[in-house]
Amino acid sequence: MEDKDHREVIDEQIGKDEGPDNPEDEDSPVSILIANPHDRFVKAAMENRELAREFLETYVPEKVKAMCNLDEHQLIKQTFVDQDLSEHITDILFRVPHKKPGEPPFYFYFLKEHLRNNDKLTAFRDWSYKTKIARFHMEDTGTREVPYILSFVLYNGKTEFTAARKIADLVAVDDKDLARDMIEGYELINLREIPDDVLMDRIWLAVLTMALKHVDDPDVVAMIHKLSYHLREIERSGKGHDLLEAFLTYLMRAARVDNKEVLVQAIRTHISEEAGEKALTLGERLVREGMERGLAKGLERGIERGIERGIEKGAKKTAREIALRLLSKGFDLREAAEISGLSIKEVASLH
Repeated sequence: MEDKDHREVIDEQIGKDEGPDNPEDEDSPVSILIANPHDRFVKAAMENRELAREFLETYVPEKVKAMCNLDEHQLIKQTFVDQDLSEHITDILFRVPHKKPGEPPFYFYFLKEHLRNNDKLTAFRDWSYKTKIARFHMEDTGTREVPYILSFVLYNGKTEFTAARKIADLVAVDDKDLARDMIEGYELINLREIPDDVLMDRIWLAVLTMALKHVDDPDVVAMIHKLSYHLREIERSGKGHDLLEAFLTYLMRAARVDNKEVLVQAIRTHISEEAGEKALTLGERLVREGMERGLAKGLERGIERGIERGIEKGAKKTAREIALRLLSKGFDLREAAEISGLSIKEVASLH
C-alpha cells in the first residue's frame, strides 16, 4: 500500500472526528461537531456548566446578576444564526431564571465570530438574532412579553476591533439622533386622537385617514360629505381615479351600513356626472358581489347543516334498532336505554 500524503492522513482523521460527542443526541444543534475547529472548541467549552457559570459571573453586569440566579442557567440547544453564516459564527444561548417568581427569565447570548477581520455588520446581525430569540421566548412560553436579552461577541482577531457595537451607528444618516430614534421605537399616528380638521388639511391623504378613522361610524355618510372638496379636487386632477375607486370599494365592504347604495349616492353628489356614473356602476357591482358571496356562504352553511342533520338522523335510527334488539333479547327498559343511548321514554315508545 502506497504511503499517503500527510495532508490526506490529517483530512481523514478530521473526518473521523466530526461525529457527535453524544450519539444519543445527534440532532442537537449545540452538540453537533462540524469541521470548523473554533466551533468545536467553543461549543464543547460552553456546554461545561462550570465554565459557563464562570463566564456569566465574569461578564454579566452586576445590576443584572443581582436579579437572576446564575446557578440555575439553562443551555438552550438551538441556533439563531442564519444558515449561510453558520460556518463563520458560533452562537450559544443561556436562559437564567429571575429571582422573583413569575417574572420573565433573562437571556444571555454568546456569539463567537470566526472571521479574522472586523465585520461592520456584526451589530446588525446581533440585532436580528435578538429578535429571533424574543420570538422564540414568546412561542416557548405562550406570552407576548419581550424578555431581557444581553449579547456578547467574543473576538480573537489579529487586528484591533473597530466594528460598530450599536445598530444605530450603522444607520446611514449623519444625524445619529435620527438613527437612535429609528432603533428605539416608531412614530405612532393615532387617528383617534387627531382632530378631523387636521386630517383634512391634506387633500389626498385625508381620503385615506378619514376613511380609516370613521369607517365604523353609524353615520359614515357624514364623513363622505366632509370630504366634498377633497373628492372634487382629486377628480379634477385627473390622477385620482384609482383612489376614488379604492375609497368607494373600501366603504362598500367595510362600512357598517345596511343600505350600501347610500354610500354610492353620497359620493356621487360630490363628483362629476361622468365619474358618478362610474361610481354607480362600481357600487352596483360591489353590491351584487356581496349578495353573491352571502348567497354562497348561506348555501355552504345549509349544506353543512344538512349533512349534520343526516348524520344525526342516521345515528338516531341506529340507536332505535339497537334498543329494539335489546328488548327482544329480554333486556329491560333501563338497560336498553343505557346501552343504546336513548332515553327510557324513547325506548318505551318503541313497544
